[in-house]
Amino acid sequence: MTTKQSASPSQVVNLDTYKPQELKELHNNLTQELQLLMNNLNTMKLALNKYKASKEALTILDSQKDEEKETLVPLTSSLYIPGKISHINSVLVDIGTGYFAEKTIPSSLKFLDERIDHVVKNVQTIQNAVNDKREDITKVRAALQRSISMYAANTQVAAE
Repeated sequence: MTTKQSASPSQVVNLDTYKPQELKELHNNLTQELQLLMNNLNTMKLALNKYKASKEALTILDSQKDEEKETLVPLTSSLYIPGKISHINSVLVDIGTGYFAEKTIPSSLKFLDERIDHVVKNVQTIQNAVNDKREDITKVRAALQRSISMYAANTQVAAE
């Protein structure tokens, strides 16, 4: 039974040569790496949902741009006041790390599409890494079970 070692993705190791304690340590390391990947995956999915919600809101706003619209303006995260939107030729877009840029609606939609595509690619990459890590964990668990069984069999033979 072989698996890729996390330190060097191209290196293949024979798990049956590891001692049970080493396999347990490897299992723990792989589990920690999996948890980090899952956290990254969740963060990316949250970002993806925010970009999609922004695009949807902007699309609705663009379809009604000749009308004056009533909206709620946030003063804090839980306090809003009524407001009206009358000028929507451009919007402020968060371009990252706290910077905003004024863009036209078509330019903003294009920017959001690019961000969505980028995040989708990252989600796919991370999801593939998660799948690989889960496969590695399964292989290590199987090797650990074999190692424990061999140890128990050797102990039983030695006792006789």
